[in-house]
Formats: sequence, C-alpha cells, structure tokens
Amino acid sequence: MASGIPPAAAPLIASERAVGAGTGAGAIVAAFYGLAFIVEPQLLRWSERFRARSWLVAWSVVCALVLVAAASTSSWWVFLFALAIYGPTSSALTAVAEGLLVESTPESRERTLARVMLAGGLGDLVVPVLLGAVALVHLDWRAALTVAALVAVALALTFAATRTLDRPLAGLDDDEDDIGDPPRLRDALRNRPLVGWALASSATNLMDEVMAAFAVVHIHRHVTSDPLELAIAIGAWISGGLVGVALLERALARVAPMRALFVTASLGLPAFGGLMLAPDVPSACVALAALGGVVSTYYPLVHARAYAAMPGHPGVVNGVVSLLSPLELSVPLALGLVADAAGSTTALALLALVPIAMVVVSALALFGRARE
Repeated sequence: MASGIPPAAAPLIASERAVGAGTGAGAIVAAFYGLAFIVEPQLLRWSERFRARSWLVAWSVVCALVLVAAASTSSWWVFLFALAIYGPTSSALTAVAEGLLVESTPESRERTLARVMLAGGLGDLVVPVLLGAVALVHLDWRAALTVAALVAVALALTFAATRTLDRPLAGLDDDEDDIGDPPRLRDALRNRPLVGWALASSATNLMDEVMAAFAVVHIHRHVTSDPLELAIAIGAWISGGLVGVALLERALARVAPMRALFVTASLGLPAFGGLMLAPDVPSACVALAALGGVVSTYYPLVHARAYAAMPGHPGVVNGVVSLLSPLELSVPLALGLVADAAGSTTALALLALVPIAMVVVSALALFGRARE
C-alpha cells in the first residue's frame, strides 16, 4: 500500500512541486530504486544475523518514520530523499517477512508465495480506495502516507508482541544466541541453480508494473484515450492478477509447480496476442484480465525455486536477486525507447519473451526431473 501511494499520486505531487508530470513520475520511481541498488543486497544478507522479531520491529518503525517525513516535508528534494530511504527499508521489511514465511513451511514454498502475491494485490487495490477516501474529506496524498505510517506502527507493535518471532531468519530451529555469519554473496553467486532462478525471478518482475505501464501506453495509443476507460482497463489487469494467484494457490494442492508454470506460461502468449490485437475497450479489458491472471503466477512459482536452491538462507537468496535489480531498471528504459521508435506493439512483443522464457524454464525443469 505504502509503495503504491506516491506513484498513484505522482501528477498531484509533481504539480504541487511545480515539476512536470512525466519528470515527477520518473523521479519518484528512480528514487525508490536509486539507493536500494547500493545497499539492499548486503542489507538483506545481514538480516540473517538478527532475530526476526528485532529486525521486523526495527524496520517497521523506520518505515513509519520515513513515510511521516515524506508526508510532512515541503521540499521536493527531501521528499525524494525520503523515498530513497523507503526503498531499501521496505525491502528489508517485506523480504524478511516473506523469507520467514517461506522457510517456515519449505514443503509448500509456492503456495506461500502465492498468498504473499495475493496480499500484495490487495494492497494495490487499497491505494485508489484510500486516495479517494482522503479526497472525500478534503485531504490529499499526505494523509494517505500518514495512514500508511500508522499501519507500519501497528505492524511494529504486533511484531513486538509476537514472541514466536524471536528466532533467527536462517536456521529456524536454532535457539543459540550466536546466530553466526551468513554466506557471503560472492559465494552464493557460485551456486549456479540459485543464479539461474534469480535471473528468472528478475524476468518475472517485468510482468508487474512494467507490463502494466506499457499495456496502458498501448491501449492509449491504439484503443482509447479516455481516462475512465484506461482506469477500467487497469482495474481489469489487477483483478485478473488477484484471480490468477488465488486459483494458483488452490491448484498447487494438486498440480506440481513446474507443470503449473508450463501451463500458465503457454497461456501467456495468446493473452499477449489478444491484447496487441484488441480493437476496442471491452476486448482489451478481457485480454488484460487474462494476461494479468497468467503472468501473476510466474513470480511465486519461480522465486520459490530460488529459495529452494539455498534452503535456510532467504536473506542471502533475496540479496542475490537484489544484485540483479539494475537489469529490471535498464529493461524498462530500453523498452521505452523501443515504444517511441517502433511502437507500443513492438514493445509488448518484446515483453512477450518473458512467457516464452518461462515455457523454456519449466520445460527444462520438468525434463530434468523426469531424467532424474
């Protein structure tokens, strides 16, 4: 929820700061990732040196303070600096919470991550509702950020009162006071299966905000420029994603993860084709809902394999994935140049390489399993 408020309110924030809307939106996104590129990999590795409760309480408090600072400042640069601090702070909080959940039930990593994805999707849905609610009482995005800060405080209090979290992130059965030093990232990079699945996980991240952004650009250029219809299209995308991860969570009780990935990856290509060929708003919404449903399954299925490649060390795994985050920033920039030079359809066609890659990944995993 907190991560979605500044981008959703970017035009209003930029107008208040006398900054162009495009420049403001770009600066907000860049601020989220700028400092995270530098500090996040080691920060996530260090998370394994602390008790989970202490870590979660500390970063929930820092998150609340940063959100209050972003809401209260009148300086554009201080606002961006606060967002730059928020980026690694949010990752330190959410990645550790995710890793703790996943390693608590290692036999069902994919189902756990599907539930995490569902929670994230609900957070996305909360953002427009929250912004609309504060607008009804004549408040603005500052009030929305303050609400997010209060939620972070509530989380900190909840974590502090949960004594079962007083255990290390790595080696959950370890009750010793000396937790020990986690594996170094340079050593983890020698783990070829981990690096391979980490690369695949980075590719799946392109199916979230990046995919949504270029889908909207395509619809705006070829289908409709009406703001309400564009909002409906994005709503179809988000709703489809929620349905997709909900169905995945239930299906994993009966279907092997890589078989599920092969099916959804195969369905991704016709869904992309439907979006690129959509002649009107209803067909575009149907295509977006279908596309959102299938691509939302990629991350939990792939990222679970990254965790399994180095079991018991979720902080190190997320640190390795974070090392690849510059790729996630460079690809959207390249796609933007392609969209301007060759059209949005070409950019979408390049994004369709992700489901193709997922077909290959799942087929190789299934073939390797059958050979074993």
